[in-house]
Parts: sequence; C-alpha cells; structure tokens
Amino acid sequence: MSNKRQYFDVSQSRRTFLKGAAGLGLFSAGALSAKTESIAKFAKGKGTAKNCIFLVVDGMGRGTLSIANEYSKKHFGRELNWIQLLKNKQVVTALQNTISANSLVTDSAAAGSAWASGQRIPNGRINVTAEGRHLNPVFSQAKRQGKAIGLVTTTRITHATPASFVCSVEDRDDEASIARQYLEQDIDVLIGGGARYFNDDNDALLKAYSKAGYIYADTLDKLFKDEHASKLLGLFSDSHIPYAIDRKYSKRYEKVPDLEAMFRVALSNLSQRQSGFCLQVEAGRVDHAGHAQDMAALIQEQLEFDRMIPIALEFVEQQPDTLLIITTDHGTGGCQLNGYGEGYSGTNHTMERISKIKASYEFIAEELNHPKNLNKQLFKSLLNINLSDKDLSVVQSMLQKQYRIFPFGYKDSGSEHYQGFKRDYLAANLGSYFESYFAEQMGLAWTSDAHTSELVDLMALGTGADLIPQYLENYELNGILRSALGI
Repeated sequence: MSNKRQYFDVSQSRRTFLKGAAGLGLFSAGALSAKTESIAKFAKGKGTAKNCIFLVVDGMGRGTLSIANEYSKKHFGRELNWIQLLKNKQVVTALQNTISANSLVTDSAAAGSAWASGQRIPNGRINVTAEGRHLNPVFSQAKRQGKAIGLVTTTRITHATPASFVCSVEDRDDEASIARQYLEQDIDVLIGGGARYFNDDNDALLKAYSKAGYIYADTLDKLFKDEHASKLLGLFSDSHIPYAIDRKYSKRYEKVPDLEAMFRVALSNLSQRQSGFCLQVEAGRVDHAGHAQDMAALIQEQLEFDRMIPIALEFVEQQPDTLLIITTDHGTGGCQLNGYGEGYSGTNHTMERISKIKASYEFIAEELNHPKNLNKQLFKSLLNINLSDKDLSVVQSMLQKQYRIFPFGYKDSGSEHYQGFKRDYLAANLGSYFESYFAEQMGLAWTSDAHTSELVDLMALGTGADLIPQYLENYELNGILRSALGI
C-alpha cells in the first residue's frame, strides 16, 4: 500500500498523477467490495473530524445511477464504485428528502443551502431566507475556526452548489458577487470553470486575487506546477468545464484538467494544512446533461464522478479523522432504461449503442456554428444517428431560431401560448428533438428536462458518519456536519 507522500505528491510526474486510484493504493477500482475489513477500521470513527470531504454529483437520480452502472458492467466488467461501496455493510447509507422552502422540487441553490445553513431556502437563493435573512454557511464557520476551505467543480466555480457552502446571495445568478465573496472570505482553493466572472473590467478581479496572494492556473500544466500554492485559483473555461465525453474524444480540450486531476490537486494542497480542511467537490454537469436529455454525456459525467470515490477512500484510510460524504442534491430529467423489443430483449444492446456516441449535444451545437458542418455525416460520426432529410431540415430551422424547445416538447415558435417559454439553447433543442429516437431505438427515456422530486441517496464514512440516520431531511445534514467538525 502506498504511503501518504507517494499518494499525494502529484509533482512526481503527470503520468503517475493521472493514473488515479484505478492503479494505486488500497482502494483500486473494482476492489472496493473486497475491502470490508479494511473499511471497518475507519468507517465510523469517534471524536471530532479534522477534515471533511463532501462529494456531490449534481442531478443524479436513481435512473442515472442504474444506467451508468449497467454501462460500467458492460464496458469495464465491474459495477460502479458507488454500488460496490453501497454493498459494504460498514458504510452509512441514507435517503434524503430534498424539497425547498417554496417547492416540492428543489433547485441546486436551495439544496446546497439546506446542507450549508440548516434551513429550507427558496429556490434561486443561496443561504438567504424568504424574509431576506443571510445565513452563515457551514464551511464559512469552519474557515473562521482556522480550517482551510476548498471548492472544486466541473461547472463555473461561481455556480450554485460550490457557492452554497460559503456564500449568501439573494439571486444565484449573481455570480459576480459570488466571485467577490470568495476573495473576501479568503477561500484557499478554488478550481473549476467560470473565468468570465473573474476577467471582466480589464481583469480587475483577477488582479485583486493576485494582490491577495492567489496563484492563478488556467491550464493543466499550470495546475500541476502550482498545486502546493498557499492560495490557488484554477479556472479552465470561460463558462463550464467541457463535458467529459468531449474531453475524452476531442483534442481541443487536452489542456483542460478532468475532475480527478482537480480533486487530487485540491487534496494535495489542503492536506498540508495543519488545522485541517473542508473540501467540496462537485460533478456538476450530470445535472446539465439531464437538462439537455443527453444520455451519453450524462453517463460519462457519472463515470468521472465515480472515479473520485476510491481517491477519497484512500485519503480517509490514511487520515481517519476525516468525514467523507458522498451524495447528490436532487435528480434531473428522470431518465430510465425502459423495456422494449420482444421480451424486452432490445435493452441488451443499449449500452453497446451508447458507446458509439462520441460527443455531447453541446459539442455538436458548437460544430453547427460553422454552416458547412451541417450535414448527415456529422451526426453519423458523433451521434451514430442516420439523419433523414426531414431531420436535417429541422436542425437547420433550429439554427435559424425557428424551431425551439419548450418545457413539454416542441411547439411551433409562433404559438402565442408558449411564447414565454422560448429557449434558444441549441444543445437542449437537439436533446428534445432526438428524445423519441433514443426511446424507440434504445429504450432510453426521460420524464422531463427539469429537476425531479425523488428521494436521493447519501453515503458516509469516517469520523462522524455514525451521526447520520437512515432517513433525513437535507437540512438536517448541517447539524451533523457541525457536530462532526466541532463547530
């Protein structure tokens, strides 16, 4: 088994670093279910937790977990790390209710705020009550008690989930204020996308971060070089980090780190802090793929998140005074693999067909910004779909903003009843249009392009995990975090 220095010194070499937990340490991928005795040694530690690692896969419902697990079994010959860990009787498991203060269906801002502040919050707000009272997020409390704080995400770093752990704003879309609050609170490690909120006004905010002592990384090489900076700001996309499926198949994103690299750098950095740390890591684009009804992108995002689990377990095994939470904030899209074909036998080929898709709808939308790329071959090579002339015509009308998506399917853009629901997000237009194709040809279907209300899963181990009941309201997790951390 590797020791701490070997495991977290990512400066050894990029190749060794990127191998990840699949080739290193006690908890190699595919072996979690065999480590019951090892996990038992630190599954429910006593005392006060020095560290907290909070892993969030945004938008993961049970359907997402199930489909990704079947894909993993088909293509890698093993179940997801999530499922293997779930089978371990030493691990604490729970179901969460996710309703917000004003809806049975939460958004990410309200869900994250419930964890962070211990109260139901209206959708769209981050740690601000319906009455306008600003609450004190749990990681901010930990910071004031001397702990280092890290936020890592595949979305914009100013997006709702990472922001909810340390910020308070009345409008989650006020991401410029969130970027300033990070600086005001002296958050130690910030890694994700969203550079556009830091480089407005002639890079004024970036300059302020630099003046405050932050090292700025905007490429994979710089992230590796500066991973031990006392203050680290890593921004690798103007908006969200490109989807995992696009980083996998397109060379244009080779300088963009994956979630594994960002997580490892954050752990390497924060684990040096003597007072301990709190780190939130979000796979935020599972949610986005659900909104766009993009099954191939969703699966690859879920798989990328799943690779975080052995890394986190390795750390907790080495530092058992750590509380590890693995969860999701809500479901998105309500995706399911439905039976089709005689005796439902058609589903036996679904995973193989998904594997032939080489791009997200978002990537295809970017390609379609160049008119010459609008052809049947583009969709055949990237989506493995044989477009008809009618399909090609519909896509053309999308580009001309004449054919648009609506909450419950396509409607003519001239319909007065639906004028208020127009959305020009081409990736979602494509997802909605091809929804029927995937349902008929692969049995893959969605209930909507919105969030869903189902109970969501949580797993925990380490110091403080024994405080978590089998069922909880999401806001109840706040008190458990504070008790475990002694704040």
